Amino acid sequence: MELTIDIIALKQLWGIIKAICNIYKWGPRLIYGWNYLFSKPYSVIVYGASGVGKTEFCRALLERDIECTDAPRTVIHQVENLILNDGHKIRLYDLPGHISYKMNRNKVIETIARQKSYGIINVVSFGYHEVPNAQNLKTFKVANGDGKSYEIDTQYIKENLQREFEQAKEWHTGSHLSTNIGWIITVVNKADIWFAKYDQVMEYYQSNGEYSKNLFGNNVRLVKYVYPYSSIISPFCKKPMLIEFGERKKLEMHENLKKDLLRLVKDEM
Repeated sequence: MELTIDIIALKQLWGIIKAICNIYKWGPRLIYGWNYLFSKPYSVIVYGASGVGKTEFCRALLERDIECTDAPRTVIHQVENLILNDGHKIRLYDLPGHISYKMNRNKVIETIARQKSYGIINVVSFGYHEVPNAQNLKTFKVANGDGKSYEIDTQYIKENLQREFEQAKEWHTGSHLSTNIGWIITVVNKADIWFAKYDQVMEYYQSNGEYSKNLFGNNVRLVKYVYPYSSIISPFCKKPMLIEFGERKKLEMHENLKKDLLRLVKDEM
């Protein structure tokens, strides 16, 4: 009799264990489905000067293929949904970067600024802007003696760094900088090109650097982050150059950014 009771008890215990295992197995899927169906997308403005690679960045973040071709410039804002690992959605607003599309940028920003909370991804590239007529500009110094590598002109970089700053001031100094901004991420794109200068580049954009100090000053209210990123490994303007950067580092940067995006969005939900 006691043996029979023990067997029944063991069967009941095993049933409980299997139920717990099933809950553990299906729990994340249930959470994903709930968030996907019922959570409101969190709006994120993707901002930056023309040529920094905003659209390539959005495609990389969405894990879509990127071709090494001269893609057309963004002339009107594009809207894409990024699904995070737990089912939460980010609505990305890829704004055109050219100076002539300021009206379109302002219209989108003014609309989103009315929301309870939103984020800003400010894409920069440490002056390595690729524009359609870059070949006709004074982008490169004379090729090295072997004709196989090119040195980028420092003045070209300096002028583009100023363009990055002036572009960011559009939303920072205007009425757009509302108290509804949950966070601001500066994505330093094209890490594959500037990676040899990693410490210099990151110091420039981080909180104590020249860019951040000039743009944000002593504004302690804003939550600010800086991330290195590479949308695609490709030589600057398709000129031969030494790239000390690989797919492993590119993937690591991608995963770090997506992981923290999930955390930031969940904190604002």
